[in-house]
Amino acid sequence: MAPTQFDDEPVPKPGDLIQVSHSVYQHWAVYIGDGYVVHLTYLAKCVTTEKAMVKMDRLQDVFKNSDWNINNTLDEEYEPLPAHVVVMAARRLVDSVMPYCVLWKNCEHFATELCYGKPESREI
Repeated sequence: MAPTQFDDEPVPKPGDLIQVSHSVYQHWAVYIGDGYVVHLTYLAKCVTTEKAMVKMDRLQDVFKNSDWNINNTLDEEYEPLPAHVVVMAARRLVDSVMPYCVLWKNCEHFATELCYGKPESREI
């Protein structure tokens, strides 16, 4: 069942990039439909860890009380992959442990590589 939408909330489509800004960093995820996102998250509560896990969670659980938005601005530079390809690739990676580096392999790199076939981060 899809999450309840309020009038001021964006309505994501499968393949959309979801972004939330925290005080010193941003977290990114890929919307896969039915209220779920796939995202790269720390194995430990420390950002200096070198490993991260791909998780599938409900959008509202990941971003809780934070204001999130759909951020597909790279669509202006790169052709996004078809949504069904993005969703299938994202689902296949769930529960995978992957290398993590805040500068070169962060959650934004993960999300943009799924959507565009090219890892990119404008956060750092």
